[in-house]
Amino acid sequence: KYLDSSYWFTYTYTSNNGCSASDSINLRIVDKPHNLQIGADSTVCFSDGMVKLNANLKGGYWYGNAIKKGSDYYFDPTNKIADSAYALFYNYEDSVGCKSLASKYLKVYPSLNFGVANDTQFCFKENEIITLNAFPKGGLWIGKNISQSIGSILIDSSLLGINSFTYSITDSFNCKYTDSTQVKVAYQPVIDIGQDDTLCISGKYRHVFKPNKLGGNWTGPGIINPNINSVTIDLETITPATYTYSYTNSDGCGDSDTIVLFIGKRATSYHKPSVTSGEVPLTVFFKNSSSAHSYNWNFGDGNASTDKEPRHTYTSPGTFKVVLVAKDSTEFCAATSSSTIEVDKAGNIDGIDNPSIEVYPTITNGMLHIISELNKPCSVML
Repeated sequence: KYLDSSYWFTYTYTSNNGCSASDSINLRIVDKPHNLQIGADSTVCFSDGMVKLNANLKGGYWYGNAIKKGSDYYFDPTNKIADSAYALFYNYEDSVGCKSLASKYLKVYPSLNFGVANDTQFCFKENEIITLNAFPKGGLWIGKNISQSIGSILIDSSLLGINSFTYSITDSFNCKYTDSTQVKVAYQPVIDIGQDDTLCISGKYRHVFKPNKLGGNWTGPGIINPNINSVTIDLETITPATYTYSYTNSDGCGDSDTIVLFIGKRATSYHKPSVTSGEVPLTVFFKNSSSAHSYNWNFGDGNASTDKEPRHTYTSPGTFKVVLVAKDSTEFCAATSSSTIEVDKAGNIDGIDNPSIEVYPTITNGMLHIISELNKPCSVML
C-alpha cells in the first residue's frame, strides 16, 4: 500500500535545557527493478569470435571482461586463457535511481590447432587433380569440383578464374572451426619461339623473333625489347649455342622453348675469270674479290679447288658454270657467286661445225698445202 507514495518524516531533538531542533525528509516508496536476466553461466569457443552480451533490461552496462563496441558489449575469447572461467557483471539503474546487479561466468574452451592451405594458383594445361591441405583431418570441404572429405579438386576449364573453397570441422567440445582458401586457375601457355636458325651478321646486329605468344614477360639471353608484336635480341651479347627463352603471361603461368642459333660473320662472294671463252685447252685465272674465310670452287667440269684465286685449264669443249662458295670462319655463313666459261674445240671456225681441214706437209720451210671441204670463203690461222 505504500508503493508509489511519498511520505514526510520529521525528527525532533530536545536537549536537557529544553532547547529543541528538528529536520524533515521526504521518502518516496517505489518498486525496485525485478526480473533482471543476463543468461546463465556458459562456455564459449575460441572459434566463436566476439560474443555479444545481452540483458533483458536495456540501458545498463557490463564490466569485468567485457568490451564495449558502440552501444553494445562483447566478450572476446581469443585473447583469454583456455579452460578458464571469466566473471561478467551487468549493472542496471532505472529512472528513479533504483539499481540492480547481475553476474555470470563464461568459460573458454581450449582452441583447436586448425588451419587450411594458403591461397594458390594453378596453371591449367589439361585436366588434373590437386589436393588442398587442411588440419586437423576429418572435416568437410565445400566448393566446386571438390571431394568433401579428401579435399581433392578436379582442375578443368570450368574452374578458370578465382574459386573459393571452405573447410569446416567440429571438435570434441562442439566448437566449429571454419576457414576458406582461394584457388586461381589460369591457362598454361605453350610457346614456340620458332625454328633453329643461322644468323649471319656484320657488326652490330639484332634478331627479331615472332613467337606464338606475346603480351607477357619474356626472359632469356640477349633480350632487349620484348613487345606486343615481337621479341628482339642483341646478337653481340651471345655466341653460337642452344638457348632457352621463357615466357610468363599476365596470370603468372609460363612455359619455355629452346632454339639453336648458328651465328657467324656475313660473307660476300665475287669473282671474275680472266677469259670467258676460248679453244681447248683453255686456261682461266679466277680473280677473287670475296670477303670470307674459306673458298670452295666448282669449275663445272668435275674439278674443284679451295685456293683463294685458282688457275684452271679446261681440256674438253663445252659450256661450264663456275660456282664459288665463300664461307666465314664458323662455316655457318656462306655466299655464292657464279660465272660461265665457253670452251670450243681446237681449230673450230666460227659458224661452221666440225670443218674438215688437212694441212701438209707438217714440217716445211716452204709451201703448205691446205685441203678443205668448205664450200665458202674463210680464213684459217695456223
